[in-house]
Order: sequence, then C-alpha cells, then structure tokens
Amino acid sequence: MAPRVGSDGKRFDPSTAWKESKKYRQQYSSLNAGNWTFIGPSIVPTGGGGAGRLNFVRVHPTNPDIIFVGSPAGGLWKSEDAGLSWNTNTDQLAQVIGCTDLAIDPNNTDIMYLATGDGDAGDTYTVGVLKTTDGGVTWNTTGLSFFAANYRQMSKILVDPTNTNNILVATTSGVYRSTDAAATFTLAQTGTFKDMEFKPGDPTNVYACGGEFFRSTDGGQSWNKITSGLPPVANVSRMAIAVTPADPNYVYMIVGLPAPNYGTEGFYKSTNGGVSWTNPSTPGLGTQQWYDLCIAVNPTNKDEIFLGGQTDFLKSLNGGNSFGQSGGGTHVDYHDVIYTSSTQAYMANDGGVYVTDNNGSSWTNLSGGLAIAQMYGFGQSSTNANLLLQGWQDNGTNRFNGFNWTHVLGGDGMLCFIDRTNDQNMWGSTQNGGLNKSTNGGGTFNSAVGNINETGAWVTPWIQDPVTPTTIYAGFINVWKSTSGGGAWTKISTFPNTQQINTLAVSPANNQVIWAAKATGLYMTSNGGTNWTTITGIPSGTITGIACSNTDPNKAWISYSGYSNTNKVFQTNDMGTTWTNISASIPNIPINCITFLNNSNDGIYIGTDLGVFYKDASINVWEPFFSGLPNVIVTQLEIFYPTSKIRASTYGRGVWESDLFVAGSYPPSSSFTVNKRIGCPGIALQFTDYSTGSPSGWNWDFPGGNPATSTQQNPLVVYNVPGTYPVTLTVTNAIGNDATTYTDYITITASSQSNPTTTNAERCGPGTVNLTASGSGLGVLRWWDAPGGGNLVATGSSYSPFINGTTFYYVDEEFPAGSTDYTGAFDINMGAGAFFVANDIRGIYFDVLSPVILNSVDVFANSAGDRTIEILDTQGNTVIDTTIFMAASGTNAQTINLNFALYPGTNYFIKCRGNVDLYRNSSGAVYPYTSSSVNITGSNANAPGYYYFFYNGMYSDITGNT
Repeated sequence: MAPRVGSDGKRFDPSTAWKESKKYRQQYSSLNAGNWTFIGPSIVPTGGGGAGRLNFVRVHPTNPDIIFVGSPAGGLWKSEDAGLSWNTNTDQLAQVIGCTDLAIDPNNTDIMYLATGDGDAGDTYTVGVLKTTDGGVTWNTTGLSFFAANYRQMSKILVDPTNTNNILVATTSGVYRSTDAAATFTLAQTGTFKDMEFKPGDPTNVYACGGEFFRSTDGGQSWNKITSGLPPVANVSRMAIAVTPADPNYVYMIVGLPAPNYGTEGFYKSTNGGVSWTNPSTPGLGTQQWYDLCIAVNPTNKDEIFLGGQTDFLKSLNGGNSFGQSGGGTHVDYHDVIYTSSTQAYMANDGGVYVTDNNGSSWTNLSGGLAIAQMYGFGQSSTNANLLLQGWQDNGTNRFNGFNWTHVLGGDGMLCFIDRTNDQNMWGSTQNGGLNKSTNGGGTFNSAVGNINETGAWVTPWIQDPVTPTTIYAGFINVWKSTSGGGAWTKISTFPNTQQINTLAVSPANNQVIWAAKATGLYMTSNGGTNWTTITGIPSGTITGIACSNTDPNKAWISYSGYSNTNKVFQTNDMGTTWTNISASIPNIPINCITFLNNSNDGIYIGTDLGVFYKDASINVWEPFFSGLPNVIVTQLEIFYPTSKIRASTYGRGVWESDLFVAGSYPPSSSFTVNKRIGCPGIALQFTDYSTGSPSGWNWDFPGGNPATSTQQNPLVVYNVPGTYPVTLTVTNAIGNDATTYTDYITITASSQSNPTTTNAERCGPGTVNLTASGSGLGVLRWWDAPGGGNLVATGSSYSPFINGTTFYYVDEEFPAGSTDYTGAFDINMGAGAFFVANDIRGIYFDVLSPVILNSVDVFANSAGDRTIEILDTQGNTVIDTTIFMAASGTNAQTINLNFALYPGTNYFIKCRGNVDLYRNSSGAVYPYTSSSVNITGSNANAPGYYYFFYNGMYSDITGNT
C-alpha cells in the first residue's frame, strides 16, 4: 500500500510499526479513550464479492473441526466448528499482523509457528516468525524476528515431523533453518523462495522454490539447484510445488511468467524426487501469477491435481496432461489449496475460504464470520446513520443499509461518497481512477470519468464540494472539477509534473480554497483553481491527508506517511504561509488520514497504522483514542454529527465507530520525557509531561535532583551529584490516577576537576558589581542567571552585571570533550563487498561502557540522498535517530556527523532505516573492536566477517562540567 512508503517510493524497515507500537504502549499503563464498536461486516455481502482476501488455510492435524485461516492484513482467524463461525485473538498484538502461513507441531499441537506479513502482495510487512505454546492464546517473537531480518516477505514454514525442533522458513532472502524450535536461526540458502515441501515420509529430503528450484537431502542444511527440464530463471516470476504420499517420488510444479505478462510459463512434473522434470502441459491461470498461484495433489491419487491462479481454478485427473475448470461458484484470485482427505479440500482466495467434500465438483463458502475487509475508505449518509458505502481491496464497493451488506460495484473498490443532500446519489471508484456514479441508491452505477484524460493513482482521491453539492473534484495528475456530479469535467490546474495527486481537500469555510498534495509537494488555490500556489515551509514526504476548519478558511492541517520521527502533523493558520509542527507525542508510524471536528477548538483526529489519535488546542499531547479498536491500519475517518459518532475504515478489519472524544472523561495514563538523559554535575534537565487523559495534578519524584519533588507539569530539575537516578511521575484527574517510574533513567557523569571558586562582591543600592571566579584553567568559565542552566550571560573569569536588588548568578567550568577514540573497521579494503541498493536493516551491535557521544561514522554512498540512521536498544526500540543528506561518494569515504549521546548499556544496534545504497563489506571484519568506552561486538549477519555500512566510528567521552 502506498501510504507506507516514502516520497521516493521506497519502503522502510518492515518492523518499525511493530516496534513503535510496543514502545508507545510501554509508555502508558492504559489507553482508555474511545469506545469503539464493530459495524461490520462479518458476513459475505450479497450480490458478489467476498469477505476479504485470505493467504492460507490450515486444518488441525488431529481435530478436523479446527481450521485456521490467515489474512494479509487482518490477522489469524480460528474456527472450532469446521468453519461455521470464526474468531481472532490477534487484534491486540503490537499491530494487527498480516500472515501467510501457519505450521503446527504434530507432536504438540499447542505449539504453532506463524509467518507474518503478506507474502503474496506485500500489503503488510513481516515482523518475522511468531510462536505460540498455548494453542494461539498468546504469541511471541522468535529468533527470526524484526531486529535480525533483512527481508520483506516470508511465505512457508515447515516443522520436521521426526524432530520438531527443526524448523525451515522460506523467505524472499533465503531459506532459514532452526534446530532449537525457533530460538535461533541460520541462513541455509540464499535466494528468493515462495514455497517449500518435505518429501512425504522422508523429511531429510526438502524441496524449495521461488524463481528457481532447489533440493536438499540433509533436512535443509545444504541445498542444490536443479535445472534439468526446468525453465531458465529469466522466464520465471514465481513457482509453486506440491507432493503426495500416494507416490513420494512425485513432485508437481506450476510456473508463472515474469512481467509484463505474468501468465503461465508451464506445468512441470518430476517422478524422481525433483532431480529432473518434464513439461506435460501449460494451463491458463490468468495474468498475475506473481501474486496468486497455488497447487495441491490428492493424498491417495497422484494423478489428481488442483491448480489455482488469477481467473481460473483447475483440476487434472491425468497427472497434469490436461486440466478442466473446477472452481465454479468461488471467488477468483486463488492463493492456497490443500487436501485433507481423498475427497475433501480447502481453498483460500481473494474472497475468503471454501471447502469441497466431493473432489471439487462443488464448493461451500465458509467465509461467514470473517471480519477481514481491507477497506480503502467509505462514504456515509449525512442523515441516515445506517447507510454506508465502502471500497474494498479485491472485493469491490459494498453498501450497508443497517441490515444488509450488498456488493454494488466490482473491481478493487476505492474511495466513495454519498451526496449529503440526497442519499440516492452515490459515487464509487475502482483502481487508478475508475470513477462511477449511481442515482438510484447504488442499484446501478455508470461511469463518471467523462472527459478526464489522465491516469489516477491506485487510490484516486475525489470529493464532493462542501458548499455546492452538485460540484465534485477529482485528483489525477491535475485537479478536475465537475459541476454536474461527474457528467463532464474541467481541468482547473496545470501542475508542472506528471506525478499523481494522492489527497484533496476543499475548505467548508470557503470553497474557493482547494488543497492538493502529491509526493512532490503541496498546492493550494484561494480562487477556485484560477491560480495555484506551491506551498513551502513544510517537510518533504508523502502527505496523506488534508483537513480544513469549517469556520476559518485560513486553517488547515496536513498529515504525513513514513517514519520521520518528528514530521507527522503540521498546522497552518494563514492559508499555508507558515506552518507549526504539532507532531510531538505521536509514535513514529505512518499517518494515513486526518479529519477536523466541526465547530471545535481545533479538534483533529488522525488515523494511523496502529489506530486513532485525537488532539485539540487545549490538550498538550495527542490522546490515544484506541479503546476497543484493533491495532490495525486506519484508512479513513469521518464524523457522523447527528449521533456524535466517529467512524473508521480499516485495512483488514472492516469499519468501526466510537463516541467522540470528551476531555476529562477518561482516567489519566502517566508518561513523560526529558530533554537529556546524560549530563554532568550541575546540569538542569527539562522534564515534559506526555500523560494522556487530561490530568489536573502532577506529582514528580526526582531522587538525586533539586528539587527532589515537584507538582509542576513540566519541571526543571538540577542534578549536582554523579550517579544514576530513577524518576517517577504520578498524575491525577477527577476520574483516577496513574504512576510511571523509569529506573536508571538519568545518568550524571563524574568530573575529575574541582568546582570553580568565586570571589563575592557586595554593594548597597543599584549599580555594577564585579564578580570573579577561578577554575582549573583547563576549561572555560561560564556565568548563568539560573542554577544548572538558564541563560548564558558571560564567559571568562569575571562578570560585571548591573543589578537593582538581590540577584543570584551561577558559574561553572566547561571542559573540552573527553578522550576520543576510533573504534571499528577503518575502510572498505578488508575484503569483498558491494553497494547495497535496496532497503536493509542490517547493522552492527555494540556495547557502551561509559557515557559517550558518537560523533561520526564514515560511509561510502553510491548515490546522493537522505538516509535515516538509527540506534536501537536490546528490545528493538529506537534510542535515537537522525536523517542526513549524503552526497554520492563512491569508494571515497565521507564522514557523517551524528553527535548521538549514549548512556552505558549492552547490545545497542546501529543501522539504516529504509533505503541504503551504501557500501556493505562482506568479509574481513574481526570482532570485537574494543576501546575504553565502546566495544563493537559484531554484525547481525549470519556469516562471520561482515561489516555493514559504518566505518571508522569516532566517540568522545562525556566529561562533566562543574
């Protein structure tokens, strides 16, 4: 999905949302605001379409009534009654995960392994393999987890039935192998792999394929590529394989062509365990086999084969020599098919899950109860609380009338809206700007593209004018306007580039004020499109939403996608001339949508990859508005004013609603931050309250600080004595109270020098007083107007201020940076290597022995551009990050100044987040690299000797000031 990429179209660390969610929720003991309830659907709409896409179906090995299915964005679902009803318990994981496979331990079925992320389309990213030991009640990360992965998709997990400690995982960066039940993994074979199977009855023989076919004869420890009878890799986009206990030597394979066709390359058959192959037929399965491709063989009849692709589900009764149709009455786009007996099979497709009990002669839809709709957005009636129109990925546009869900428009359903003055007028769209209009309440739709001659984005924005209901706007490469509800269009902009518009807004306070955003920037007109202004003064990045005040045309808000830690939401009060960053306290996750609460005190709701937040001008922080809502991607927010409800469409869990936020009606949850966590004796630290729930009272405890307690909301505290100190904040309001303690939170480093001495001067009455001080002579004497900080008023051994009464001044001595060392590999001449162009989350582990500043590192950049460098702690949380422009330098080192302050700790991890294109040496490093303050202990590569991206690290000890 586009909102999770940056302005350059490049993807980020796949686990960032997972880590940021865990980090954010660790900050707060409770998230009380909101009372979200599910609107739906949990049934399959009538008239076509389906419940939503599923990537796999798995049946319990000893209880056939227990079935698991996996959604690409809606989590893992379980049925205990053979598919009559479904439930999920993955809603409250750190994020609602996509998943692509589930493997059940045959010896202990409470142990299961889940391949996370969408392995077919990449709609959601993997956070690695999750494991449960209690039948799916709880899930935990494993040794193949976000902090150690460099891939974006995983597709298949195998558990060795003869030794269930042995686990194999097929991913787009290779086959990973564990011998300790997923505690640790090693990379057994590099490459891109999408499918994998054991030889029936002999798990020492394993087959794996992606763009090529590999075979292992030692349980996956080593692999050999097989080419005999198979097409060259240049002719392959994807492979899928199947085996059968009816004849363990048989292996079947379906192969898809690469771009631009993505059709069927051929059907292949091996009768000798994958050593050699023949090509008996080439069945047609549609033209998107990079995305949907599946195969299964009857366990008692080696000649009976199912194949699924885009448009066709086929069956062979003669070992693949010929195929006939077998998927009548099922949704197209087939992702998985499995046999459970000689007559029973299950399939998973873009509409849900189906079962046959007669070898495919007929299929029964079991998707009722699966609430997995991937919605891009929705429209609602302005007066009827029960009338909604939503656009679904894979399943068209669907209408809800309070009782029934009806499929009313095909294709991939995108953004839609309902005329606020007439519920009979509805607009729905399909991918890339397929605009449609209904004048009979969604009974029929006709094209509303008219004379528009540009291509829209995958999700093309279009909206109704908030003042004139017969006028609508659509964003393609330019902004188009129709005064006839979509009958004819006029282009009202001539933007200087061909990028597509991703969001539009029209001010309800003045409909001549129109906003349009592209990846390249933000545009605004104040005269209905006659003239457009390119907005400056805002960060680069993908703008995902624009909200306008309904009473003041000068006020607007914009939201950002991506993982910039500080650029989330910006506000203008002067129609875009100046902007204020109001992002503080939002976790570092993409924001997908934003909406303004009419007639409020600048009330704003934002929808993110993890739920909803609220803020207005009276609230210090963004309130997490989560209660009852799954931790899921929110794609659109709308307010239904007659009942004071806010609605949210989600990408994977349907549509939800809640009462509006009411300040002071929720108990508080304590949280805070500080401007520095490392300092020297005499430093003043500014604490900032980030508590939610609108607290009215604050009680701070600062052991070792001055003051030791405080009731201010944001106190300034001086620390004079070296040591490591905790901090506690207790907050209260009329509803309740909450306390947070961070242990070992503040580190004050010792100074090797004595305090400066001062000579006091006295005088009576106003006038100039001469103050002098002497120090060690090694540093610079500094004069301040407040203890531990304040304003620097002078430097040097004397200061002569004019005073009118009793006045206090303070003096300290600033020493130069402490000892500096260079730790780590110094250049790229150790061994083989290359510029790594794609995204990567490889990096280096290191320990910090004493407080230091990481001044700089050397890098070798293949291309010019911004890179984000971050440091994670042992839990995978971001300690500090920065985005730096790097010039193209090739094999010439350039020094990147970081100035990261780091306190003592083990297993820090430094890496790039997102695009890299830096030199990655692949041999020659000898760990550890040690120094007096920092030890570099290794990389997270599976092979020894790797050294990722960063060289010649310069560190300075933090030296105390007195």
